[in-house]
Amino acid sequence: MVRDIMEFDSLKNEEIGARAAKIRMERGLKSKEAAIRMGITDEHYSRLEAGTNRWTLNTVYKLSQILEVPMDVLMNGDDGFAYAAKMMMLFKDRQNSQIEKVIEVAEIILR
Repeated sequence: MVRDIMEFDSLKNEEIGARAAKIRMERGLKSKEAAIRMGITDEHYSRLEAGTNRWTLNTVYKLSQILEVPMDVLMNGDDGFAYAAKMMMLFKDRQNSQIEKVIEVAEIILR
């Protein structure tokens, strides 16, 4: 089985799981339904929310699509300002054409 390139550490797994559970419940979605829509077992999904199973970019992406929230909300919470500042630093010395390409890719990922 091929593993995602990026997995999160245990603290991050717990944080993502807590956010996922909160948003899922706000949406009125049962964990079993989220698991089915993600193509994983209910047990695996429950362990993701509990932070005992590892979140990957792929699982965060799938759930973000189901919950209709940006991946950043699941990974970092509602306070995206610190991450926006990091992005600004990354773009600081880049050409406009490079920035536009990054934005195009981000828009595809976050749909």
